[in-house]
Formats: sequence, C-alpha cells, structure tokens
Amino acid sequence: MAHLMLPLLEIAKMNNGLFLNCLADVDETLALQRPTDKTNNINFIACHLLDARFYWVRYWGQPVTNPLQNYFDQINSIEQMQKFPRLEQIKTEWQKISVIFLEQLTKLTDDFLLGKAKTPFFNKDETELYILSFTLEHESYHIGQLAFLRKYFGLPAMKYS
Repeated sequence: MAHLMLPLLEIAKMNNGLFLNCLADVDETLALQRPTDKTNNINFIACHLLDARFYWVRYWGQPVTNPLQNYFDQINSIEQMQKFPRLEQIKTEWQKISVIFLEQLTKLTDDFLLGKAKTPFFNKDETELYILSFTLEHESYHIGQLAFLRKYFGLPAMKYS
C-alpha cells in the first residue's frame, strides 16, 4: 500500500463507522425532517455520501452501479427529490460499497496519488492525492452535518466507537 495513503485510509475507515453511528436510532420519519426549508434532511445527506462513494469506486475503474441511483439521479437539491429511499437501504448499500471503497484505497500507489488528477475539481494542476484528500474532507463535513442533525432532533451525540 502507498505510504501517502496510510493517513487517508484511516480517515476513510473512521468515516465509514461514523456514518453508521450518525444514523443509529434514526427512524424513517426523523430522517425526512428538515430543521428549516433551507436545510437538507438526514436522508438526503446520507444519499449524497453514498453516491459519492459509488462515484469514487467507479473513478478507480470498478464497474459498480448504485442500486438507489434512481432516487437521486439528476438531482441537485432536496427540493427536486420526489421520493426517498428507506434509511435501512442506504445503510445496507453503504456497507456494501464501503468494503469495495476501502479495498480500492489500499491499491492506490504513491505514483498514482502524486500523478495529475484524471478529473480535477478546482484547477487543472491537481494531483490524485489532492482530490482524494478533498473527497475525504468533504465526506467528513457531511458526517458532521449528520451528527449535528441527530443532536438537533434530540438524539444522543454521535459516538466515536
């Protein structure tokens, strides 16, 4: 495994569990509640994180299809969502894709990570390491949103175990 990958792999592993911890004891009704009409709900954020993991596994060359894609295909905002998948479906698919996601991370080499990104996000000179670092930070940001929402709705704080 790539030397540069070690800390990022640990973040990805932690995020894997934190995502599930954020959804612990969240029922379907609560998952669809929004604090205001300007915020997302737990379900929408969880779908976004799930979709991102599928994206990265495909980016690294694995032919995977998100079985929940039809719920949020071509969706840019929560207002466009017509129907939401069940939270249990999201958690099940998260666990499945995360096995592949974490396995793919262990296969990334330092040469690959230091190479120019195939699909740069912000500018044309980004490395794969930069893109992956941003991706994991983005994932962590949304996990923080999930943790906040569960507290907002009266559930215990997310656990780090």
